Amino acid sequence: MINLKNTWIAHWAWPFLWILLIPVGTGLWQQSLLGGVVENCKVIDRKTVDGFFTTYTYECQTVDVLPTLLPGLLNLVAFLWVVFPGHTRYAALVAGALGAVRLLVPTLLYMASGSTLEITGDFVFEVEGSIIWSFALWCVSLVAFGAPFVIGQKAVQVSPKSGGPSVGGSDRLEF
Repeated sequence: MINLKNTWIAHWAWPFLWILLIPVGTGLWQQSLLGGVVENCKVIDRKTVDGFFTTYTYECQTVDVLPTLLPGLLNLVAFLWVVFPGHTRYAALVAGALGAVRLLVPTLLYMASGSTLEITGDFVFEVEGSIIWSFALWCVSLVAFGAPFVIGQKAVQVSPKSGGPSVGGSDRLEF
């Protein structure tokens, strides 16, 4: 049997790094999918800024826009780290839960808007404030990743006898 405890992939930081970095790929993928969706939507507004940059507002069917969130399912990959023991398992549960929330919130925002959504943009598309919510939730993930560095360096230590976290032990928890 493979010893998963001492492999480099078993480090607790990996599930967090996954949910912090995967939005680069999923965001680009979603933008590409939105570009395909707006081709079939009704243009309800057109603005030109300084005679150069034109932005459009489209009215699209919510049912057509919802599948553009499917790349966000990759946020759930963080749950795969639950197979590793100790801190990595807990990190996988927290990171996976944050990834699930980051998928669920835009889905609920889209569904709450009714049968149609307004999508604004030309090259980069925004669906009724979802970029702001997505960025805010990404920041929460960043804080959750950084918390062990801030808190752990001061209070959390490993007990040499039990191997579990304790306060006041002599061996520091490695991050």
